[in-house]
Amino acid sequence: MERKIRALHLIDSFDLGGAQTAICQFLDHRDRNKIDVVLAACHGNKRSVFLPRVRELGCEVVCLSPFRWLPLYCLTLPWLIATRRFDVVHCHLFVSNWTGKILAKIFRVPVIISHDHSYDRFRFDWAPVRWWDGWSNRCADAIFVISTYIKDSLVRREKLAADKIYVLKNAVASPPKIMRRPKPKLVGAAGRLVGWKNFSRFLKLATHLSKLDSGYRFILAGDGPLAAELKAEAQKLGLGERILWPGVVPNLEGFYSEIALLVLTSDWEDLPMVVLEAFSHRVPTAIVNNNAERSRLQAESLLLAPEADEAQWAEEVQVLLSSPDRIDEMCAAGERLMEEEFSPRRQMRWIEGMYEEMLRKKGIS
Repeated sequence: MERKIRALHLIDSFDLGGAQTAICQFLDHRDRNKIDVVLAACHGNKRSVFLPRVRELGCEVVCLSPFRWLPLYCLTLPWLIATRRFDVVHCHLFVSNWTGKILAKIFRVPVIISHDHSYDRFRFDWAPVRWWDGWSNRCADAIFVISTYIKDSLVRREKLAADKIYVLKNAVASPPKIMRRPKPKLVGAAGRLVGWKNFSRFLKLATHLSKLDSGYRFILAGDGPLAAELKAEAQKLGLGERILWPGVVPNLEGFYSEIALLVLTSDWEDLPMVVLEAFSHRVPTAIVNNNAERSRLQAESLLLAPEADEAQWAEEVQVLLSSPDRIDEMCAAGERLMEEEFSPRRQMRWIEGMYEEMLRKKGIS
């Protein structure tokens, strides 16, 4: 284009989450000579965990409502889209996708992008939500999803055209070089404390590891609706003081520097941000092998059979943590994978190319 592309990136909030991490990674690598970005959150205020980070991106940052449960964005978002003459509206997460795409269509924004970061199944399982999600998706010119599972679900459950859905994997920039001082028997997990993350299996694994060696300790970073339930389960399993619950951690550098192993037990997602960050920090990982994307990580991770019980997992983890040469090989393979496939710079160039191509098709230059 002869001028810069004017793009609005819209997200639900500036609270902690994988989508917020991803959007910071992408926008930090944008071509500033090619694109002017406004980054808006439906709700955000000075207590929002990601607000300081997004302000460092060098773009205009807008909080459309200071309160989560008072949707002032119902007024401020239409005004923003109607008055700023964006070339592209790029929506992330649920509220943004359900409102931003429809408003962008009403106000005739040339290119509308849906970016689907989440595996939450309620939108497919509840008919009214599925209808609204499908209707808003039909307003989009292109839909970016982070896995083939989500693409297949959108095609099957919402009857969307497969040719407008593009798989765009998560990406993580190379972290600052930190001196890792892992505690030899500290095993960690991190993420939203929700059902499909299946942290209950992490707690059962922790119980069996403790039986093998009383020196093991555990950390589960994150918060969510199942926090109290999981803490009660940990007490019932006798983990007690063996497990740390740091809650929401704005920066996981300290987490990665200390843990000896990251465990991923979730049901549906391919490779979430927490795993990619672990690869980047040379942290060994153990991942439940329940989809094709994970199955190919033979060299990069310890793959745990989903049908096996947690006692068997514990024995495999014990063997891995006693094998420093294997851990070195695994971490080196993870670093190579990040360089080859999960570069946010490469993916941002692809996103910008998609903007340009779609705008050309609309006759805008």
